[in-house]
Amino acid sequence: MPKTILILFGLFSLKTGAQQIEQFYYLEPETKNLPVYIRGKLKPKTVLLYIQGGIAQNGINFGRSDYPNWKNSQEEKVAIAYYDERGLNRRINHIDTSKINESQVLEDILCIAQNLKDKYQAEVYLLGHSLGEQKAFRSIAPYPPQLRPSELFKSGR
Repeated sequence: MPKTILILFGLFSLKTGAQQIEQFYYLEPETKNLPVYIRGKLKPKTVLLYIQGGIAQNGINFGRSDYPNWKNSQEEKVAIAYYDERGLNRRINHIDTSKINESQVLEDILCIAQNLKDKYQAEVYLLGHSLGEQKAFRSIAPYPPQLRPSELFKSGR
């Protein structure tokens, strides 16, 4: 797996002792594929991986625009990670089109979830909207039922 370069913007809340985090990085820094943006509180050591609905959707803009008003609600309780699907916001000549397919999308979800688990030593839960819900379920379907969905990315496994 390629090395991941992090740009850290971590903040700590002195009032509650909860770690407030806001970071952006690429899961594949060499190709600038799979950008991840995470924001929220890490105190409960819980990260929700938000999977945008639709095909080839941009989740980072959804998170940054704070469209669902989660910044001052849900992100006060847990950290939420947003990502863009492979190939988004890239010039066509910089995209490996052989990796633009459904199985790669599902594999990318699992890679991002595992990366979040390892990086933040947190439990990771998949949170899908519309078609994103189907992507979440289909990405974990090959695993035994006792690992789905809450046990799959718990830390310490």
